[in-house]
Amino acid sequence: MVMPRGRRERRFLARQERAWQRTIVAMSAQLGESDPASLLARTNRTVDRLAVLVAWASDQFTTLNEEQKAMTRNRAYLDEVIDNGAETPEWLEGRVELRRIGHDLNAEGGRPWMVAVAERAHTLRGVPLRAVEMHWDGIGDWRA
Repeated sequence: MVMPRGRRERRFLARQERAWQRTIVAMSAQLGESDPASLLARTNRTVDRLAVLVAWASDQFTTLNEEQKAMTRNRAYLDEVIDNGAETPEWLEGRVELRRIGHDLNAEGGRPWMVAVAERAHTLRGVPLRAVEMHWDGIGDWRA
């Protein structure tokens, strides 16, 4: 979790938290979930996983050769791997999981839910929004 630096930032984070609680309640109703707390817990696990995967993808990118780098940017290929359940090379597994998370969120609540979770990951874990945008480009009506 990113620690607030000052009073202004603490107030900002408190406002963000109140907005997030409203989002969770609304999304629970939309998804037909009776317990917003279970959606919150599941979403927080997703946020934590996003933070790990985005950091891993960034760190690992420099170790890839040019062909591998091209494959990591090929949305159609990554989506095909997800759709077909094909064997995934170890160096590509994290990126496939990042896209799978995006597809799952899109199926649950569309772009608004994807945006809410990405912003939550940014606020709580410091995940760069641009990195999430890049990995989720082309999912539903998400565009980087």
